[in-house]
Order: sequence, then structure tokens, then C-alpha cells
Amino acid sequence: MNPNSIQKSIEIEATPESVFRAITDEKELQKWWVDVPKLEQSVGGTVLFRFLKENSEMLEKDFVIEGKIIEIIPKEKLSYTWKPVDDPDYPDTVVTWTIESINNKTKVTVLHSRLANAKDYSHLNDGWAYFINRLGNLLNSKA
Repeated sequence: MNPNSIQKSIEIEATPESVFRAITDEKELQKWWVDVPKLEQSVGGTVLFRFLKENSEMLEKDFVIEGKIIEIIPKEKLSYTWKPVDDPDYPDTVVTWTIESINNKTKVTVLHSRLANAKDYSHLNDGWAYFINRLGNLLNSKA
């Protein structure tokens, strides 16, 4: 594994269509991850995620991420840039979700890359583990 990236995977008892909807549909994103999401589903589309302090014991203030869609392939892949709004020195990182069918399940992988110059991204490791499990719990409960 690249030391400048974080990768988490999970196998879910859900269809690739359901997984893709959960990572791209704003209403679905609110169920397991982002308090106030904006995700324009086209290359170059805006990504704006607002995590509200009032909904998290870990946040000292609202946490806002902005980016642009780099790649979007329905039921297979979603990739976008990721940069905290209030940290101008944060590197231009990329989050990529891949979806693949494996033995009647769907494997979901999130890769957060280009973290080389981030001041401290150790919290991202725990965060991605937590949220990919929340995604799995949501979709497995619908199976």
C-alpha cells in the first residue's frame, strides 16, 4: 500500500446499483455519511460536503469539503477531488470509490490518495473505516 494513501474495503450484500446510489445520491449520502451533501453527477461536477459540528462529538466546528468529479462510471466507479475549505495548505487529494461484483456480493473500496503533503491525516484512517462500515450496515440492512 502506498504510504500516501488510505484504502478501505468491504463486501456488502447489495447490488452494485444500490451501492452506486448510496455513494452518489444526496439523500442516500445523508443516511450514512454527510450531513449536507451536494454531488453533481457528471465529470467536472461540484462536490460539496458539509459535516455539522452539532451532529458529531469529534468536530470542533463544521467541516466542509469541496471538490470536483474526476470520473464517474455508473455502478463501477466514482472519483473526485477532496480539499477542506478552511485549510488552504491541505494538498489536492483524491477520493476514489470502486464497486465490483464478487460471489453474489458487492465489494466496495474507497481510496483516499495524494496525501503526501497533508499535515496530519491519521484521523482519515479511522474516519474511512468508520464510514465504510456505516455504508455496509445501511445496505446490508436493506438486503
